Amino acid sequence: MTTAWKLFRLKKNGELTPLFIGKSKELPVGEWMEAEDIPTKGFAHRPGWHATLKPLAPHLKEDAKGENRVWIEVVIEDFSTFKRPQSQGGTWVLAKRMMIQPLQPAFLMNLSNLSNDELNRYNTLIKSAFA
Repeated sequence: MTTAWKLFRLKKNGELTPLFIGKSKELPVGEWMEAEDIPTKGFAHRPGWHATLKPLAPHLKEDAKGENRVWIEVVIEDFSTFKRPQSQGGTWVLAKRMMIQPLQPAFLMNLSNLSNDELNRYNTLIKSAFA
């Protein structure tokens, strides 16, 4: 079991979803989830939950228009590492199992009500702990 970081889409109702593959599926917090193999046109076939060892993935926009995105700590099992350029966050982990660290529902609801500028400050604060 290892701790990693994943960038999620945060919906206004406080629910988390993946950014790209399976992006309409709301993900439970505090429950183990098995990775699904969902081949998707336009994306390399890399089955598993994608996460990073640090909350850093410069190639992914944290302030995408119309979306709230937040870094959340996850726990992963049965994973492999995948070397990527530093511009893409360096080492990725591809996990067969993942659990979003239990958070207070009120915390996610409060995050979902932040402006994009406030979410950017939150993400910057999280990343600064790993600088």
